[in-house]
Amino acid sequence: MGASINPVMQRVKDTVLSIVGVQEELEERQQELQPGEMPDDGTKSALLMLATTVSEIQAFLLNVRSSDTKYVGGAGAKKMGAFRKKLDKARARFIDARIVHLTRQDGASYAMHLEIPPPPAHFYGRNELVDSIVQLLLADATHRIPLLGAGGIGKTSIASAVINSVKVVDTYRHNIVFLGCEGITSIEGIIKTLAAHFKSPSDSRTLSTILAHLGSMQCFLLVLDNFETVVEAADSVEVERYLGKLAELSNLSIMLAMRGNQPPEGVAWETRYHQPLERLNLEASRRIWVAMGAKEDAKLNELLEKLDGLPLAIRIMASQAQLNEESPTQLLDAYAIETTKLLKTRGVRTLKSLEVSIRLSLECPTMTQAPDAL
Repeated sequence: MGASINPVMQRVKDTVLSIVGVQEELEERQQELQPGEMPDDGTKSALLMLATTVSEIQAFLLNVRSSDTKYVGGAGAKKMGAFRKKLDKARARFIDARIVHLTRQDGASYAMHLEIPPPPAHFYGRNELVDSIVQLLLADATHRIPLLGAGGIGKTSIASAVINSVKVVDTYRHNIVFLGCEGITSIEGIIKTLAAHFKSPSDSRTLSTILAHLGSMQCFLLVLDNFETVVEAADSVEVERYLGKLAELSNLSIMLAMRGNQPPEGVAWETRYHQPLERLNLEASRRIWVAMGAKEDAKLNELLEKLDGLPLAIRIMASQAQLNEESPTQLLDAYAIETTKLLKTRGVRTLKSLEVSIRLSLECPTMTQAPDAL
């Protein structure tokens, strides 16, 4: 066995490693500041405390010699322990100050992510799915429900239909949070958004405070919409750890909507919803078209088949038909022309129906003649 390190030298070693980490952290934090951004007083004070603490420890360590008896006894160990505590306190103070500053700056934008959407209009072909989710959410046990699939398949509409269900509203009342994750690229962003919603203080204990707040309620439903923006940008381990923390709450049900074929790991998701959402059948597609008041003719079914059962693509095309008084035959011809144009431009063999529908909508006469329509 090798010789053991005496307590003082072990503290010296640990503190040196801590200083290296803090110095790197100081550089990273300073880089976080935008060009021309003036840090607030709290951040400046915390930065000064960190830098001062590091300097004091470095000066002390320069005088340490393993043979010096005055550093081998209890006094030396006590001194190093005090430095470690001061270093930890300085680091925590800086992180707290930075979170508070950013939350104050972005509080309004965070609140925008938390608006509960109204029930979806022209919603067909999903009633059975919505009813099954509603029944799960009314059960005594909590559930974690993923809604997966391609963009435009209707994930957000399904989530909106569920949370606007009379039975769900009566059960959860005000304990429903719908968090749209567009533009949120980190777990910290989600935490800050929830903190703004619950009016929780933004500090190093924010996550614990939010979990405690959620856990104190009889039942709660959290909807995370467009979660792929977080998954694609953030560290997967951090995402799984955060979702795992939420899933530990016995009173919290989670409904997560995201593009893709697999939900994030770390949570026991309901297995019956693991498969991506199916496309709408022709009957449901026709009902959307008719409900939106668009023209019909013999080519309607053929046009709807081109749109591949994507609710968003159908609504975009129906809106264009109504706005420009175009028939399905005319739109089908325009669809073929636009598809050919895109294929030549992109040099690919296949295109998504949603992409073609959006391009057609943007290039229709109403849009081109009124560029401010967007």
